[in-house]
Amino acid sequence: MLNRILESEHSLPVIRETDLVVAGGGPAGFSAALSAARSGISVTLIELGGALGGVWTQGLLSYILDAHGKSGILDEIVNELKNVQGYLHTPHPPNGSSYIGDSDWTYDSEAMKFVLEKLAKSANIHIEYHSRVVNAFVKDRIITHVVIENNSGRSAIAAKQFIDATGNGDLGFFAGASYEVGHPQSGEVQPATLVAIISGFPEGMQNTLQGDAKIALHQKFASYGSELSYRRPVFVRLPHPNLAAVFLNHQYSVSHNDNSGITQATIEAREEVFRAIENIRKDPEWSQARVVQTANFIGLREGRRLNGLYRLSVSDLQNGAKFDDAICLVHLPVDLHSVNKAAEEAAGKKEATSYNAGLTTKPYQIPARSLISADVDNLLMAGRCVSGDFYAHASYRVTGNAVPMGEAAGFIAAKSVSLKLAPKDYLELNPGEITAEMASRGYLL
Repeated sequence: MLNRILESEHSLPVIRETDLVVAGGGPAGFSAALSAARSGISVTLIELGGALGGVWTQGLLSYILDAHGKSGILDEIVNELKNVQGYLHTPHPPNGSSYIGDSDWTYDSEAMKFVLEKLAKSANIHIEYHSRVVNAFVKDRIITHVVIENNSGRSAIAAKQFIDATGNGDLGFFAGASYEVGHPQSGEVQPATLVAIISGFPEGMQNTLQGDAKIALHQKFASYGSELSYRRPVFVRLPHPNLAAVFLNHQYSVSHNDNSGITQATIEAREEVFRAIENIRKDPEWSQARVVQTANFIGLREGRRLNGLYRLSVSDLQNGAKFDDAICLVHLPVDLHSVNKAAEEAAGKKEATSYNAGLTTKPYQIPARSLISADVDNLLMAGRCVSGDFYAHASYRVTGNAVPMGEAAGFIAAKSVSLKLAPKDYLELNPGEITAEMASRGYLL
């Protein structure tokens, strides 16, 4: 390690006092902020990029999984996208599991940016773009301030409640919350993928959302010299008839807290995408194929899983667990991408392979307790950093579930502010209220 230097002590301006700070403006964070603001409290939303949506927009995810039975804010987003021709119903074909993909859809990322900002503006959410949470002040298990850095320098924001929707559990980490990362034995994490938008594909090209279609697409690229690192590549059409999103690469051993590793993975993934599209242009039907856009950041499937009042486990998935404080119903089975290259290559040699790790699951509920920190009394979580084990996380991590997590966390935070209670105490004193609220918003439980 290089030598260390000592940064001089200095005071920070407190630029804002608010009821709630939401860290991260992705699907979970946006939904949390909107839900809380509509409940009547002041909300400040901190976002690293220059748009709302996170993996939806800057990550170009493009395809919403596990949307079945999810109404509320997700339905609002769909309706707004339809108004600007930014939505395409794209049901996932049956795959022999309990998954119900009849409500899944794709979207236009620029339309999504516009829609999310429109909804945020209507709720008077204060947004701080280009801002990263870099520290938290904690006293007696209570966060008092978060520290952010942006173009204006380094400053602090005071709040009564906080929601970590950073994906990687950054706010919880700075607040001293305990967490888990990766496989319980090896510590390995699922691979990262850089999504790309392409044009010029064959007119009759069909989506490759499962099994044989994915294998055929991998073989197609291989026949023109591209042995894709992702053995089950995805091609999915977007609302614009000439555009599609593709998931072609796996970058292994990419840690959420290794910036150099993330940088190198991004560069390698982008090169793989460009080389693959360049090579497949040798096929006459693909001769006009072009990379239109690659994501601003590579998609990490894993980061910190912050410990909550309840930790979802693989047995909950296998048993179809139900809870008195349920916030939504998850249908997606375990979707565990190979944690290393050797495992992916071995899987690729099988005619029929799956990322379910050999686990059979049933639809299960997410409890509100898994959104509440076990270590910090005014911290909630939403999105893929909520409390669960390695295998459960591989199911609930998709963004169709991130939205109700955020919506529920925002409601709980607002109630906690108005009643002057810790989120844990709110749940204990108002049993069943969060479940009734989510049901009233149209969520299937």
